[in-house]
Parts: sequence; C-alpha cells; structure tokens
Amino acid sequence: MAPQKKADEEDHDQELEMDLDDDDEWDVSLRPRGSSMSAPLSSSSPHDRPNNGPNIMHALEVDDITALPARVSMPSMASSAAARAQCLDRRSSWLDTAFLLVADIVGTGILGLAAQVARLGWGAGVFFLLVIYPLNIYSGLLLQRLHIAYPATQSYPDIGYAVLGPRWGKIVAVALYAYFFFVLGNYAQVLTQSLQGIFPTSQLCMPHFGLIVTLCLLPFIQLRSMHSLSGLAVVSAVTIFTPLALCVAAIVKHAPTRRPVVPSGVPAGTSFLDAMESFTGILFAYSGQSIYPNLLSEMRKPEEFAYSLSAAAPVLVGSYFVAAAVGVYYLGSGAPHFLMDVLEDEWMRQIGGWCLFLHMLISYTITSAVVSRAIHLWLDPVNANVTTGITPNVQWFFIALAVAMNSYIVSNVIPFFKDLTEIIGALNLGPISFGFPATLYIVHRLRARRKSSGISLKAMSRLDWSVCILLLFLCAYTVPIGLWADVTALIRDWHTFGGPFDCHRYSAEHRSGISKND
Repeated sequence: MAPQKKADEEDHDQELEMDLDDDDEWDVSLRPRGSSMSAPLSSSSPHDRPNNGPNIMHALEVDDITALPARVSMPSMASSAAARAQCLDRRSSWLDTAFLLVADIVGTGILGLAAQVARLGWGAGVFFLLVIYPLNIYSGLLLQRLHIAYPATQSYPDIGYAVLGPRWGKIVAVALYAYFFFVLGNYAQVLTQSLQGIFPTSQLCMPHFGLIVTLCLLPFIQLRSMHSLSGLAVVSAVTIFTPLALCVAAIVKHAPTRRPVVPSGVPAGTSFLDAMESFTGILFAYSGQSIYPNLLSEMRKPEEFAYSLSAAAPVLVGSYFVAAAVGVYYLGSGAPHFLMDVLEDEWMRQIGGWCLFLHMLISYTITSAVVSRAIHLWLDPVNANVTTGITPNVQWFFIALAVAMNSYIVSNVIPFFKDLTEIIGALNLGPISFGFPATLYIVHRLRARRKSSGISLKAMSRLDWSVCILLLFLCAYTVPIGLWADVTALIRDWHTFGGPFDCHRYSAEHRSGISKND
C-alpha cells in the first residue's frame, strides 16, 4: 500500500482519460481523487455541491483531481445543458462576448501605436500590427479547446491547474495575477492623467489625482460578474472611439504643412532596444487572453467563441491601423506616445478626457472583477459564490478596495505611460498571450494520447505544431530582451523626469517628457 500511495502522490496531479468519437472531440468529468462517485467540482449553488470540500478548482490552489471518462463531444456540449448548468452560470451569447472583447482590448495600448509604428518604420510597424492579432486569435482558439476539454474551469489558472497540476499550475496563476496587478495600475494611471487633462490648471499632483480616482472607482468595482458588465461594453466602445476620432481630427487639423517622411524600413536612429520597446508596446495593445477563460466560462455555447473573436477582429485591427497610420503619416517620429497629447483645443481636450475617463473606468471595472473574484475564491470559496447577504459583499468590498490601492501604488511607482505599458508587454504578455496557451495545449494533447489506452486519437496537426512553436519562440524572445530594454528606459526616465510618487503635475512640458522620452 505504501509504495502505491507514494506512486499516486508522485503521479501527475491531474489525469485525463477519454472516450473519443471519430471527430476527435471530447468532454471531461472531474472528481476529487479518492471519491467513490463522479461529481463536478462546481455546481449552480454551493449548497448543491457534494461535500468533498470547498470549490477549490476555482481558487488559486487545488487538491488532487482525477478525470473520469465521458462521451460528450465538443459540438454536443450545447445539448448537455444539465451538466453545463452544474458547472457554471452561463448566460452570455457570442455577441455579448464580442462586445466585452472590444471593451477589454481596445484601451490604453491604442494611444501609443502611432509612436511605436513610427519608431519601427512603415514596413515593420504595419507588419506587426497585422500579424499579432491573428496570432492572438489562434492562441484564443487554443484556450477555447482547453476550456471545452475542462468545462469546470473559470479562469486561466484553473486551466493551468487542470492541465499541469498544482505544482506547475501555480506558475500560470502567479504570472496571470502579476499581469492583472500591473495592468490595473496602468488603467489607474490613464484615469489619473485623464483627470489632469480635464483640469489642467489644477495645482494637484499626480498622486493626489490618483487618490481621487481611487474614490471614484469604489462604487463601480462592486459589480461581481462578467455578464452584468456586458451592457457596459457598448458604452465602453463609444467612449474609446470618440476620443480617437477627436485625436485623428486634431492631427489632420494641426498637421504641419510639410509632412515628415517615415522610411519603410527601420529608421536609422532606432536602436535594437528601441525596436524591442516598440514591439512590446504593440503586443500590449492587442492583449486580451488573460480574461478569455473567464469569458468562456460565462458563454452559453463556448464553442461559439471563435465567432466572438472573428467579430471583434475588424474593429480591433481597423481602429488600430487608422490610429497608427494617421499619426505616422502626419506627424512621423513626432507622434506622441500618449495620443491624447495632440488635443490642443480646449473643447476637444475636455470631451476626449471625459470619454477616455469613462472608458478606462469600464475597463478597470471588468479587470478588477476578475482579480477580486480570484482573491475571494482563494480566501473564502463558499462565500465567493454567494451574491446575497452581508458577509460575502463586505468581503468583496475590502478585496476590491485592496486591489484599487495596489493599482494606485503601481501607477505612481512607474508614473510614465510608455514605460509601464511596455514593461507589461514584455514581462507578462509574452507568457500569457503566447507561451502558456501553446504549452498548455501541447501538454494536454500529449497526455491525452498517452492516456488514451489504445483508443485512436489524432495527433496534433502540422499547423498546430507550427503555430505553437512560433508562439513559444515569441515568448522566449520577448521576455528577457524586451524587459531589459524597458527597464533600462524606465531607469533613464526616473533620472530625467522624477521618481516614484513625485509630483508630476499636468503641463505641456512635463506631458511631453513623459510621452516622448526617447
């Protein structure tokens, strides 16, 4: 018994066994190891859940779990309504999800695209603009397949634990929530700078405006589900495209009579580190994989996630291309890293500032809900799934407040918009956007073949292998080199413009320093 027990403990924490049909489609049923009956790890109510312990699949750490064979194909998931209802509360359509994708992805990253493309040159800049999102779509489809294979998963770490087990799955969890904490700091920073632009004559410093932003966030970050936020997605889209339209109009209106020339190749003054900074900035602009599993977990039909990605594609790529092309064509290397800096007319700056503030408020609310729920599940898995009563909501309030205060700290420690977005792109988005989806899918398929017990299971296609290898290469290349370039730029800017929690008042000169600190 002892050797067998030791072997079980050393065995992989998550085993996958499948019955497969001819189309290589599957579903998975999960139960705690040692349980005598199959039972999903989550249900529609915590009181309906089998008494096998807390709903740990949704927390940052999970117990040993074993997969039981099931004969439900991917497309037939829609017909398995009862099983799906036991796992999650699925209410969102693919169109709801498409709006949420646009609301989450189109944000602060688009404000720096013109400067990133100008620094790379027309050829390389446009190439990366057009290629990165298709790669993001493909990595999103990999996450979709993994969610359908593990339908009880609600988040990125859930998938990591399901595929890799608790030991290695923690790496996914740490990377994801590190990204969220940084990106929420970026959102808080843009909210702060938007308020500074709305009240340009105020003598308040950036840290003071940041505290005002934190207070403004409190009522919004009490929303607890992604579905409840889907109605805000339309408002979010309007409030980001309005300031973008104003910026384009301002660029054309105040364009110099002699337009600067941007070469098709990399400009002579662009160093290797400059190019890496720009690449990580473009990568940040397209990021969205971090919440894909959360969106999938609330879709009525997760197999329709491809429709959501496809519907969002023309909006994302089109708006990014227009913002970058207009800025580079009219301003060349003078394109600012914070596009709102082109708004010289007071009425444009006021409208654009308020619209951007509202957009970032919605983006912050969506991402904060993801982070706060993960922390809530980790601290109290039972109350995290209860939406009524005093205790769950008081817990949520203080968790969301702690997340908001962390955002305030990050936004003031790295007070430069360009530097913060590029550090996020290098440090976090390489693994989250490219490395983890490819790794998790490869491990999942290899283990599926190993555990198929002679059942015919198709190998990964050449296309899957090729794209996964490309994604892994981009991850391995981006993290060390991009981070080196971005941290070097941050240290230089600290010395030039002021360090963490310095005043950083709103002024044309200081704004130019923050935005054009090359």
